[in-house]
Amino acid sequence: IHSGYTLRGRLEPAATGVLVIQQGDFDTNGTLDLGALMRAEVPARHYELKPGDVLFRSRGQRTIACVVPAALTEPAIAVMPMFIIRPMNDDIDSRYLVWALNQRDAQLHFRQSSQGQTIQMISKRVLEDTPIVLPPALRQRQIATIADLSAQQETLERRLTDRRYTLLSLQLADAAHDLPTSPRQNRTTR
Repeated sequence: IHSGYTLRGRLEPAATGVLVIQQGDFDTNGTLDLGALMRAEVPARHYELKPGDVLFRSRGQRTIACVVPAALTEPAIAVMPMFIIRPMNDDIDSRYLVWALNQRDAQLHFRQSSQGQTIQMISKRVLEDTPIVLPPALRQRQIATIADLSAQQETLERRLTDRRYTLLSLQLADAAHDLPTSPRQNRTTR
């Protein structure tokens, strides 16, 4: 576990340089929006992320973890106040670790151990002390795969519900326009 890059001043967007991952670049479901990443000239090559690294958002209303996806093919860094967790061997599946850190028990540990009155802040020590059950690697991958599929299902169901609502709204609007006008409406419009 190590801290993200500490910025010296304001982060200035650039046309070249490395991609910079900030806390706001992933949502509360732990999904990293690669298309929204800023590029900046940051001399921090030793902070460069690798696919499979786990990013942990250590400040805010909800601490959350996400995995650096294999789709991130360009050099990228994460900035403070994020922590980067890099599993040391294949005994720990990154996706499982993200799932475990986002679960109720870990989140309760973070809330009980956080610093700060208004904004929750998790220290590196608290993160290191987080109790996580580590089943065998195969079981970790199975759990992570099921969790990923469940999240995808939830996203698809939400999109389907939104589209059904939109379709029904359009059908009702069409029905309102297709109704014959009543005699009363005709008198007021003439």
